[in-house]
Amino acid sequence: MPIRLHIFGLPYTITRQEFSGDPSTEYILNFGQMMINYNFEVFHYGVETSQPGYTNKNINILTKEEWEKLRIESIMLKENITYEDAVTYLKNPKNSINELATANTPLCVEFNKRLKLNLQANYRDMTTDIICINRGILYNEALNGINCVVVEIGISDKDSSKSFRIFNSNSCLTSTIAIEKCSSPNYWFFIPPPFNITDWRFNLNPFSNNIGFLGHISNHKGCHIIVEIAKRFPNTQFTLCGPGDPNIYLSLPNIVYKSPIYGTERSEYLGQCTAVLLPSTMCEMFSRVAVESQLCGTPVITNNSGAMIEIVKQFRTGLRCNTLADYCHGIKLALDGKFNRVYIRERAAKKYDMYKIGYKYEYALRSIVDVFTPGKKGWYCENSHMNSLQLYYKESVKPKIYLFLPYFGKFPNYFQLYLDSLEVNIGLLVVFIITDIDLTHYKLPLNAIPIFMTLDTLRERLSKMLGEVYEKVINPNNLVQKVYKLVDFKITYPIIFNDLILSHKLTDQDFVGWGDCDLIYGNLHNFINFNENFHIIGGWHGHFTAIRNIDSFKNLFKTVPKYLELCTDNSMTFVTDEIAFRQPLINYLRNNNYKMFYINKCMCDIVPPMFYHLVRPNHPEFKKNFFNNRSPNKNINYVYFSKKDKQLITVYDDGESHETTYCHLQKRSMSLNFTEYTEFYIKEHEFSLVLE
Repeated sequence: MPIRLHIFGLPYTITRQEFSGDPSTEYILNFGQMMINYNFEVFHYGVETSQPGYTNKNINILTKEEWEKLRIESIMLKENITYEDAVTYLKNPKNSINELATANTPLCVEFNKRLKLNLQANYRDMTTDIICINRGILYNEALNGINCVVVEIGISDKDSSKSFRIFNSNSCLTSTIAIEKCSSPNYWFFIPPPFNITDWRFNLNPFSNNIGFLGHISNHKGCHIIVEIAKRFPNTQFTLCGPGDPNIYLSLPNIVYKSPIYGTERSEYLGQCTAVLLPSTMCEMFSRVAVESQLCGTPVITNNSGAMIEIVKQFRTGLRCNTLADYCHGIKLALDGKFNRVYIRERAAKKYDMYKIGYKYEYALRSIVDVFTPGKKGWYCENSHMNSLQLYYKESVKPKIYLFLPYFGKFPNYFQLYLDSLEVNIGLLVVFIITDIDLTHYKLPLNAIPIFMTLDTLRERLSKMLGEVYEKVINPNNLVQKVYKLVDFKITYPIIFNDLILSHKLTDQDFVGWGDCDLIYGNLHNFINFNENFHIIGGWHGHFTAIRNIDSFKNLFKTVPKYLELCTDNSMTFVTDEIAFRQPLINYLRNNNYKMFYINKCMCDIVPPMFYHLVRPNHPEFKKNFFNNRSPNKNINYVYFSKKDKQLITVYDDGESHETTYCHLQKRSMSLNFTEYTEFYIKEHEFSLVLE
């Protein structure tokens, strides 16, 4: 029987992305999603319209209408204001939603009253169920009189009181021990809060001279220090973003205000900053903004105390400062590009990825259950749960993606650029280049494996495979009369080239598939998180599709209606990989509850002229038609590739930009006038060097 976790939403917010500006709300959003992946049951208790992610049961304690009414009543009492003023107060983004984080408000009182009833109906017993609470003092009334196991999670303040506690930082844990003057408790744990690192997009090319602050705008958070720093950098913009009154800090022309932001906006904002400045005057017990900034690759300039010592690695992921001169030195380092944003992102992802630190939570929670399980003897239990921790510290071998690329004829003139971009993905992506073309003139990266094979030999393989599957004699000379006809065979490549799969010792955790070479790769490491247990990477497109190396997936092509006719009819190419294969693939994923990383949402798929009318019906009205499927109403300025920084960026005419998995050129003719480079632009009809 799995352990059931009862996770309480906060009375003063709704567990959904719109309220993720509150650290505790984001913690709850990620915590349940993380733990369900470790074979725990998750019950969430909150306000109607909550979206806690993956849960076994989502229980509404209050309706949205009731919640809105109780919020107004609570703020009226707390601030001693009228109904109209309370409504205005709650709508003002400058006011913190934490104002209602007290247990004696009408909102919390009613929430606890109903929570108690729902908890009594769903809590089984102390050997199987754990109540997980963040900001524990809010729920005392709901828990009074109930015989249950309660664990305070995500602690980053001094208000915790339960026997079982999980602290966000070692600083918070040790300071609490000092305050309470107790010996080191056996069931107090330090585990960083969970972060869904895919929510935080890595940005290698932030805006220049742009220093950001995100948090409550106040002296406590050091905004007056930001003013002093801004005086010394008059040509640098400092942005104050968050709740609070910014007016007293907007005394300089280079200090600007940005309203509070939530969800994906936070990632965009933090990633665009040259550095994030957090000069808090308090000893911070944790800083979510510091972690989020680093997940975007942005260095953090902050104070030299509390959890910041654990979060910021000196001179590597930012600078911890004691004096005004220290802060100015850190800003100067960031403006001069002295911090490696790739390293910053990689370190943060390794430390805070919720699908990895979940092992630590599993260890802690299972150890706590042993205290109440008959025969386990609690602290004296003979069996340890250290195996979970061992998995956390183990350097796991990540899956790889293996693509088959049969190619006959002539490579595109930018094939070396394709190979160079493939090299960016060593350790993640391998391409078998199956061809009879002489490759000696190309510089092949280690993850490009050449396989010499003629088209006739490949036809023999295709003939043999079709004969075995359909029990018919297929003349190989009647197959693939034109090379482009190979696209109708792509879905069979994992079977056709199974000998390569076996000889290279691929496992069932690896991915096999097909791809094209009329593209330039970005850094796929920044997008694909294998901990999310994907079974397909890509989608239903011929330029990049990879499926788990399992027999049921590899043989899925057999479910395509009339597939033998499609691949043997040489009168036309049916684009089977993208059309006839799509519905069987969708059905297979749905029936098996398999997850897909849909790569198209992150790619730049340049639309060729023949398809302008489908994607941009009014294309004759545009002076330029250099656009992709993702944003058909705006033109691309260029796509930027850096060999050194290992990144591909799509930049639009309006200045918007985003990192890109790959740029698919759809066989368009491109001019190329260079061979040596460190970075280049992909423009409408050419590759061009980036000039200093």
